[in-house]
Amino acid sequence: MKKDDSRVIYKRSGRSEFLSIRAELEKKIARGHTLAEIYDHHASVFSFGYSQFTRYVARYCQRARRIVTCGSQRASK
Repeated sequence: MKKDDSRVIYKRSGRSEFLSIRAELEKKIARGHTLAEIYDHHASVFSFGYSQFTRYVARYCQRARRIVTCGSQRASK
């Protein structure tokens, strides 16, 4: 699989990418950064989209679980 920036993307690599910076993400969420801001800042590192990012946050960021279940923080157009 390849993304537009022509780097090779392996199946199921997204979870390991997310988990490698999970502690940093939890700190940013606790400080009040929106999920959209966090995703946009790290989008070049991730091989998955925003919706998968929010699922990973809900599943693996225990401290942030209450924030995520309140609804999507992505601005509607």
